[in-house]
Amino acid sequence: LRKRYPMSKIAWDIAEVGHFEVDLVHHCGEVANGEYIHTLQMLDVATGWSEITAIFGRSYRVVADGFDHLLTRLPFPVIEVHPDNGVEFFNRVVLQYWEKRLPDLKLSRSRPYQKNDNRFVEENNSSLIRAYVGHGRFDTEAQLKILRQLYDKLWLFHNFFQPVMRLQQKEYVTPQQVRRRFDLARPPF
Repeated sequence: LRKRYPMSKIAWDIAEVGHFEVDLVHHCGEVANGEYIHTLQMLDVATGWSEITAIFGRSYRVVADGFDHLLTRLPFPVIEVHPDNGVEFFNRVVLQYWEKRLPDLKLSRSRPYQKNDNRFVEENNSSLIRAYVGHGRFDTEAQLKILRQLYDKLWLFHNFFQPVMRLQQKEYVTPQQVRRRFDLARPPF
């Protein structure tokens, strides 16, 4: 890993599409032993557009295949990918994948132990993934197939029909009180 990838977070008020927060949701139930299914999610900060797919395990090949699937459906180019510091995202093979697939891509990462650096995708983990599939363990090929079918439907619902309100302005009334103004609720599309 010769290059240095800046630790930061994507600005909440960025207007340009193509800046994606990325996360991996574990579906291991209460026991993280063995291989199990994960959900790979990319969320555009400007629009709320979300791409999700189920993957079995988190090896570099599986993660790269998951990204291939997500990137083929995107209606706009990817400018930046911002995952957490997980080894499933920052290993030699996945970094080489990004260099070959999108050579002009800006790759940044979250600061260690700063969950709020990926705040939009983390919120979607709860409202888009956990709300529909829960916290149970999924570790079979049949479950993987069903999750992928479900995620195809959720992709349509979320991106084309589910309204999202984007924060437009933060105004500090007092040092402890913030007034937030949102735009009109509308789907990411």
